Amino acid sequence: MDELTTLIGTLSEKLGVAASELYTVLQNQARLCAIKNSVWCIVYAAVIILSFVFLKKVFVDQTHTSSSGEKVTLCDYYDQEEDGTSVLLFAAGGVLIAVSIVSFVVLVETLYETIACIFNPKFWALSQLLSGLR
Repeated sequence: MDELTTLIGTLSEKLGVAASELYTVLQNQARLCAIKNSVWCIVYAAVIILSFVFLKKVFVDQTHTSSSGEKVTLCDYYDQEEDGTSVLLFAAGGVLIAVSIVSFVVLVETLYETIACIFNPKFWALSQLLSGLR
């Protein structure tokens, strides 16, 4: 408890507010954090959606006429050409899938903090103070 009191005193000095007002300042900061996190959630969701739209267009929807005259997907078309382009396409697809997975994990974590900021700013302020002890 003494560590928390010392942390609150140090933090209030840095912010230029009284220690008794620090908790109120942190609760107000929760609103700003919620807005910032909401924007990041939209960005992460957009990255995931755009990645899957691109992957679907490239790997499923886009067709070409092969040398034998049949309609094939873009990947099959480049696979028949045997010039290494299909390897590049699959590598780009793998990178996009990895980026989507990481974005999803970060999105879930950011969404959790955003919900805490919006619905329970006192808990968020307390967790910020306690995280300063670690």
